[in-house]
Amino acid sequence: MASLSGDANDGAANGQVQREITRLLVARGLRIVAPATGTTAVTIACTANLRERTCVAEIVRRDSREIVTVAKVHAADDGPGPRTVALEAVPLFAQRAAILDVAIVSDSLLVLEPAAIGLYRRAGEDWQRVESRAIVSSRIPPRDVRGRLTTAGGAVTAYLPGAVCRGPVDLATLACAEEREPWPLSIDNTGIDATRNYFHTPEGVTFFGAASLDADAAARSALVDVSGQVLLLDDSRRTIGVVGMSDDVAALTASCRPGAYIVLSSKSQDGDTDSLRLWRVVAKRLVPAGTPLAMPGRVTALWAAPGAHVATAVIHDLDAGRYEAFQLQVSCDR
Repeated sequence: MASLSGDANDGAANGQVQREITRLLVARGLRIVAPATGTTAVTIACTANLRERTCVAEIVRRDSREIVTVAKVHAADDGPGPRTVALEAVPLFAQRAAILDVAIVSDSLLVLEPAAIGLYRRAGEDWQRVESRAIVSSRIPPRDVRGRLTTAGGAVTAYLPGAVCRGPVDLATLACAEEREPWPLSIDNTGIDATRNYFHTPEGVTFFGAASLDADAAARSALVDVSGQVLLLDDSRRTIGVVGMSDDVAALTASCRPGAYIVLSSKSQDGDTDSLRLWRVVAKRLVPAGTPLAMPGRVTALWAAPGAHVATAVIHDLDAGRYEAFQLQVSCDR
């Protein structure tokens, strides 16, 4: 539950912004109420000058206050095509237990936890668990365990450090084997050892996350290595550049515009939350494609299938004591 108000200094323009934000929040299952004790209050104000339009949101929780600012340069009308793109995060599922990955299959949702896979179906506006299978392994998982879900042809596969589990999507059965297999990433890899949470390429490059690039990048892939560097690799998976620092990376495509985008996660200044930002890699350089998106906690997982329009981000909200999965996608402003 949240409260929303807008600064009246900018008159009708602010009213239009407030109505649009209200519409989007309601569409995502939130209720807009008057400010009250214990609620998260979001106050939004927008203004404009000759160069740009700026909106500022003040987010006040019980014991914290956060300011988020977004600015957009005025653009001339360039026809019906999209002028700008932005990263959008849509809340999907939340629970107190750790979430490693989620996968939507028709009207169902699969949720991978460190020790189980759950199957959920819609019950009104909520997800209701209808089945759960334990992941049986004799090995002790690493402290920062990672996991990945894939579905195909009515079957689900769960990848974990040193183990792979397979079964039907309805979770009637689930068989787990202690084996190390390549994970479904955008670059060849040797999987994750049972005591680790990072990958190796066949050439021995260690990395935490990977994303495919397009021809404009002058590189084939972007990796985030275990030191946090964003590496660019060529067709032979040789490092040809370092373009920044990040904690994880995933690739996205936009339905309204050609080209490959990457999402990078990084720590915010307070150290308790992370932000996500959309980029293009052009001629071996990072080019920002949108303003940073502040998340309500630490990003613990960032997954996308090669060429996908949608990625998954899992956030650990320390204040709320829960994990939340978001769908990430590139939205276009026409």
